[in-house]
Amino acid sequence: TGMGRRAEKIRKKNNRSQAEFSRDTLAKAIYSKLFDWIVKKINKSIECTNFNGIQIGVLDIYGFEIFGHNSFEQLCINFVNERLQQIFIELTLRAEQEEYEREGIPWKQIKYYDNKPLCELIGGKPGLLSLLDDAVNTGKTDVMWVGDIRNTYMGKRGPKAQAVHITDNNTFVIRHFAGDVTYEAEGFGIKNKDTLFDDMVAVMQSSSESFVAAQGWMDIKRQEGQKKRPPTVGKQFKSQVAKLMKALKLCTPHYIRCIKPNAQKRPDTYDLKEVRRQVKYLGLLENVKVRRAGYAFRESFVRFVSRYRCLCPKLSKRFRGTEAQMCAEICKHIGWTSGKEFLLGKTKIFIQLAASLFLLEDLIERRRNAAAIVIQKAYRRFKNRKKYLILRYKCYEVVANKKERRQQSIKREYRGDYLDFRYNQLVQGLLRQDGTKEELLFADRSQVAILRGKKGLFRLLRSAFVKEDQFSQRFIVLTNAYLYSFEFALDETTRKTVIKLYFRVPLSQITGVTLSTYADNYAIVHFAPAARTVDIVQACRRKTELVGLLVNAIQNKSNRSLPVNFTNKVEINVSLKKQKMVEISWIRDPTVAQGGQVLKL
Repeated sequence: TGMGRRAEKIRKKNNRSQAEFSRDTLAKAIYSKLFDWIVKKINKSIECTNFNGIQIGVLDIYGFEIFGHNSFEQLCINFVNERLQQIFIELTLRAEQEEYEREGIPWKQIKYYDNKPLCELIGGKPGLLSLLDDAVNTGKTDVMWVGDIRNTYMGKRGPKAQAVHITDNNTFVIRHFAGDVTYEAEGFGIKNKDTLFDDMVAVMQSSSESFVAAQGWMDIKRQEGQKKRPPTVGKQFKSQVAKLMKALKLCTPHYIRCIKPNAQKRPDTYDLKEVRRQVKYLGLLENVKVRRAGYAFRESFVRFVSRYRCLCPKLSKRFRGTEAQMCAEICKHIGWTSGKEFLLGKTKIFIQLAASLFLLEDLIERRRNAAAIVIQKAYRRFKNRKKYLILRYKCYEVVANKKERRQQSIKREYRGDYLDFRYNQLVQGLLRQDGTKEELLFADRSQVAILRGKKGLFRLLRSAFVKEDQFSQRFIVLTNAYLYSFEFALDETTRKTVIKLYFRVPLSQITGVTLSTYADNYAIVHFAPAARTVDIVQACRRKTELVGLLVNAIQNKSNRSLPVNFTNKVEINVSLKKQKMVEISWIRDPTVAQGGQVLKL
């Protein structure tokens, strides 16, 4: 075809070997497209849209390949490993030593293997892959390509020339950092060609299967007229490696080195020679030397002061000094010595041992915990005080202008659990008997009046002159579900303390509360017949809080208002079997001290 003229199409039949080669090429292309499609699907499923924060990427790649027969594929894989090793050297060994020099930190240089010349030998210009491209484009054989390598590097000085050695017309040796690898040149040229011709692409694009179209075959543009020479596999591979290296340099890499204990993949088998070889070519020895000779931690003065200034009381807001002086003050306060635990550079602080850093983090953790406890205590006090102020107001509303109150009763602070039953295992076991833990709202001592029908009629009970046999000393406990009355007793069999339960009544079976209009401590709780217990007459110093909490708990539990009656005369049932009623009345007695009361049965 001449310049500007149309290209001519010539049909040519392939022989058996050419047809098989074309078939294999198409199969490889289909596999490659399918692999890319799977990767795209995975990335789509885990994609986080509108995210501009820190990302974590994982690069998993084969290690160096050294086989009995090494060809084009092994050269490409080993080239990638060389480039990854180069980044490892630049970002760890070289960068660390250069940082010490910039910061003016005393440092003894450690020699390490720099594989940059070898990377240029394979991927540079001129390089092995570029010479291979020239050989493919000019129709040279594999042997002629080896000859080009010999003419370019043999007999010359320099690290690149020393990294390659020609053994014969068909083999050459590259001294990788992992070891010497012998490559056989036969087949390099064929494998480097891009043999996916347009007619194969046209066949795939003519498919009616949506799955085939989804793999990106339609995105391939076929050339019309004068066609350009397609890029070689080596050129495409170098371009992909360059993109990968560019992406890695924008990241902060962390390395996981995998070492094979043996080449046979046998369990419990350790090949010392093979392990040493891997440790050597991975550059682990040099890395360990640099790390041991260097500093485990380094941070800029600004960030170090921002994080750890709370450890030094001297660094108040009025402290005037540079960030370096602040760093020195912090280290001095915790007892560190310059040159031993730390060193100050020009812009950074360097900490020698990881144990020192752990100590620093432990100190700041303790300081923060102590500060958090102070904040928690203040907040809990505020929260509880607010809670019980609201509760006291609600309780006051229950008895406001309906009952006489003592001065100390009005001003008293409420706290619900006056017996610390929240920490009593016996009581907590009682509150868990339904399988779920009940919320304890109120706990206090109470005196329950013992009423026995006629025997108790017209008995005069004075709060200041009561007899012991007229009252039973108990504990009254209110939860969000039940009202309890019990006492502690000694089990005669086990000789252990147990709970003697008098009643456990659901809030739904409490029908009302009766209080007098006088300033007394008595409260009568009325129960429904289903409760199977008589109404209780009890004296409790904190009866206003108890009644207020009871009203509030029933309102929250069943959205029901509990009747609270204020009267000085009421009848209660003192016997479930006989349904015997007893009238209780409150009267004033001039012989009782001011604020006292008399209960008449």
